[in-house]
Amino acid sequence: MTLNLAPLPWYNLQINVVNESSQAVPAYVYIVNGFPQNLYVTGPQTLSKPQGVYHVRVTPQNQNLISRSYAFWLGSDSTFTFTLPTGNVVFSEDFEGGLGNWTAGGTGGAFRQDVDTTSLNYGICVHTNGPDYLENYGNNWDATFTYNNTINLTGGNAFHLRFDYSGRLDIPADSFFVDASVNGNDWEIVRGFSEMERPWNRVWCDLSPWSGNSAVHIRFRLKTDALLGDLGIHFDNVEVMRGVDLTSPQHPSPFPTEFALSKVYPNPFNPTTTIAYDAPGSGPIQFSIHNILGQMVWSTTETVPSPGRYELRWNGVSNGGAQLTSGVYFVRMSAKGNIVGTRKLMLLK
Repeated sequence: MTLNLAPLPWYNLQINVVNESSQAVPAYVYIVNGFPQNLYVTGPQTLSKPQGVYHVRVTPQNQNLISRSYAFWLGSDSTFTFTLPTGNVVFSEDFEGGLGNWTAGGTGGAFRQDVDTTSLNYGICVHTNGPDYLENYGNNWDATFTYNNTINLTGGNAFHLRFDYSGRLDIPADSFFVDASVNGNDWEIVRGFSEMERPWNRVWCDLSPWSGNSAVHIRFRLKTDALLGDLGIHFDNVEVMRGVDLTSPQHPSPFPTEFALSKVYPNPFNPTTTIAYDAPGSGPIQFSIHNILGQMVWSTTETVPSPGRYELRWNGVSNGGAQLTSGVYFVRMSAKGNIVGTRKLMLLK
């Protein structure tokens, strides 16, 4: 087999970060397309980047602005201006009054009050580990620390939870998570952390996908494997900020990062079925239908203009227009010379 590799085209990408008055503001920009890059920007900054899908997190230095996350397709020389909205605090917790508003649960975990002894003097904070000196967390923990009430995420479309944390985890398997739920039972990860050594620092977690819900549950979670423990996590100063971002959709849609034949429906079918697929970039994609003997009975080439989720329909006929008989068929998707997916079909008459 011969594998032919073609280099991706490269383009100039200019990044601007501004406030709602269109004034440049200093911010940290995390941009990833396979290889992450961290930037500190104070004005327009131009990068050279290959074609592809990019995910960006912009964190302001000004604590009155709200961090935002974005996704975009880079297919030409482009300028992206990220506008960070002004926010107001709708929830805060510094744990100075105790942990009565929170419940520890799950498997393992201490989640106790502790006193920060570093020179930064964070005061009372929460520690994931037990009280002994340099006590490590345990193995096979899935320990939770859940806020007993709910948080109202209405009145805006830009919400972020921010908090300060420090600590040490046994990477890469042990992780610290922020989770959210709209019913208190079905939880989704907002953001995860897995770092060997982390000094006190402020981090942001995007709650915007849960905006519009008036009763959102939040929790912190420590997940460990069966091997080594470590010194765990201290965290403090939890806040949720609300704002209105007029420059981005309420729920940015993520782009596919790989070719995929996602589903075929209805299946079984008569007379027509829909083939849904994902494409991470523009270009031709080949589809073919084969009978149970492996013989190709139908084929087409779809040329997509940009990354996204697409559909095509097959009405059970051959390339020559003949109606095919009932039975089992297979749809095959190929891109860039490789088979990227196969699904079984059942045609009923």
